[in-house]
Amino acid sequence: TVPTNVEHIGSYAFLGTNSLNLYLSADSMPAYLDENWDHGIAGYYVGVTSVNTLGDYKYATLTSGNIAIIEYLGQAESVDLTTLNLGAPITAIGGSAFKDSTVKSIVLPETLTEIQAEAFTYTALESITIPASVTSIGGYAFSDCSSLTAVTIPAGVTELAPCVFEKCENLQ
Repeated sequence: TVPTNVEHIGSYAFLGTNSLNLYLSADSMPAYLDENWDHGIAGYYVGVTSVNTLGDYKYATLTSGNIAIIEYLGQAESVDLTTLNLGAPITAIGGSAFKDSTVKSIVLPETLTEIQAEAFTYTALESITIPASVTSIGGYAFSDCSSLTAVTIPAGVTELAPCVFEKCENLQ
């Protein structure tokens, strides 16, 4: 947790802390964030009221009432998040949430607005359709997905961070 008196987070402040999940309360979000401030962390979540685990999913409940998936703990090759009931809409897939998983196919909910950095890095994903509701895809979100051959990016995506599809050599 970042204290409420922190006003500025500099570039690469958390570099090398690859498994760190940073939880920020709604009133502790610093006013100034340098570019790449979050480089090196697993994920960050603003307005967290609780962190829970249900089945194969670790997730955060946010002050907005929505849900952010923090980590996928399962081994399934096929995942359907549209049938997952965590008590509220899933609006974010956190950084590194599915990293290194065996998931080959995933159905994302239409409530999703954000896919954080490295969310699907090193997975076995073969194709993915990103819902029209998504506006932001973080850096390296799908990097090193060597089996990935097809991606549909909706017109509503306004932020496509660097290296989203790095080393996806079979992507057409």
